[in-house]
Amino acid sequence: MVTGESMFHDEPDASKLALLFLVDHLRARGATWLDCQVMTPHMKAFGAREIARSKFLDMLAEEQERGIRLFD
Repeated sequence: MVTGESMFHDEPDASKLALLFLVDHLRARGATWLDCQVMTPHMKAFGAREIARSKFLDMLAEEQERGIRLFD
C-alpha cells in the first residue's frame, strides 16, 4: 500500500503525471491498489472508488502479508 500527497508542485498538473508514473511502478512490482485518501473528480476519472474502512483494513492486512517490495 502506498499513499500520496499532491498538494505540492512546481508545475501545473505535475501531480497527475507523477501519479501515472507511480501506478506503473507499483504495477510492475505486483501492487494491486493505491490509497488515494480523498475522492476527487480526477481520481474518480482514474477509476478510484470509495470503500468501507473495514474493507480497507482487510485489504491492508492482505497486502502486508504478501510482503512485496515496492521500493529498493
